[in-house]
Amino acid sequence: MKFEIKSPCEFCPFRSDVAPFLDRRAGELARQLSDDRFWFACHMTTGVESGRRVRQADQSHCAGLMRVLWRERRQNIAMRLALFTGTITIADLERKRPPCFKSLDEFRRHHERKKIVRKSQTGRAGDRDRRTR
Repeated sequence: MKFEIKSPCEFCPFRSDVAPFLDRRAGELARQLSDDRFWFACHMTTGVESGRRVRQADQSHCAGLMRVLWRERRQNIAMRLALFTGTITIADLERKRPPCFKSLDEFRRHHERKKIVRKSQTGRAGDRDRRTR
């Protein structure tokens, strides 16, 4: 595992300005990541984008998750070692941009919420949007 990614990527699920896309998986992920033995690789380093599998040793820890865990004062083991060795810095973790969630619970609630569907109640244009149930 590496710590080369210092800022959350454009589609990082831990960014608060990214549309929800994990649905119910967010709860399971939040539960796993609350255990300090688990870590989460930045999807840009896993090979998902290129279609080629990248060895775990060559993947980088997700910068967005690190910011969320830092805000909760819940650093995982990998983060503690990286801070100790200077691979990541407190300044890396305390940056405000791009915006990230304040907690794993906030992350979970964001991704589990219902999406807004543009649909009028009366079928006429200009009516207010409804949330799906």
